[in-house]
Amino acid sequence: MKAVDMEIIKSRQNEYIKMVKKLSQGKYRKETGLCYVEGEKCVQEALMYSDVETILYTEKADVEKLSGYGCRKLCISEELMEYLSDAKTPQPVSCVTRMRPVDIDVSGKGILIFLEDVQDPQNIGAIIRTADAIGALGVIMSEKCADYTSSRAIRSSMGSCFHMPLLRTSDLMMEVEKVRKDGFSVLAAHLKGKEVFAPSDRTAILIGNESKGLSDQLSEKADILVKIPMKGKAESLNAAVAAGVLMYRVFWK
Repeated sequence: MKAVDMEIIKSRQNEYIKMVKKLSQGKYRKETGLCYVEGEKCVQEALMYSDVETILYTEKADVEKLSGYGCRKLCISEELMEYLSDAKTPQPVSCVTRMRPVDIDVSGKGILIFLEDVQDPQNIGAIIRTADAIGALGVIMSEKCADYTSSRAIRSSMGSCFHMPLLRTSDLMMEVEKVRKDGFSVLAAHLKGKEVFAPSDRTAILIGNESKGLSDQLSEKADILVKIPMKGKAESLNAAVAAGVLMYRVFWK
């Protein structure tokens, strides 16, 4: 292992390690504007598309990949990396970064995703990743959605959250009404919906809570309710899977 400009930390009592650990709390992330990112792929995305403050790594990390970046670098023990991580198998590199806000541009053709109270951070991350893959215009989330700045959501998004236009709003219905007036066709995933529909060039897709689905109030904002065909006995799909199916159905119109 080649040496890089680094500090070495082994104690949980280190003040910076204490701060990083607190980033597992959504309130603290909101106060500081910082988030904790785990895994080489997500760290690389963060280095390209966000403002990385510190890279943390263990002796198992490929430090050659880190040597070209001018941010602070901390070599920590594997035990500390495990302490900071919420993953079952922590990876040997992580970072602390500040996301750059990316505005949602609705002036052209494309797909918008609206999420109402989606609770699982892994679902949030997976939806953001799929939205990125299809080149969606953005993902708009209600305040009760899981926090997309959590390490679990970031890991599930594989770093797409760093360059995907994202918005968290206290009034999701108002945001849906805005895009309707702007010419978007609003499509809602719903068990009472049709299985066949004709996507438009400007489509907003509404995805609801994992157990409750969409609220009646938000469903009423839709121009069309869509039900994904299923042959088996399952009543519904996972929120991220349903979102992915509908996104690609509209994308491949």
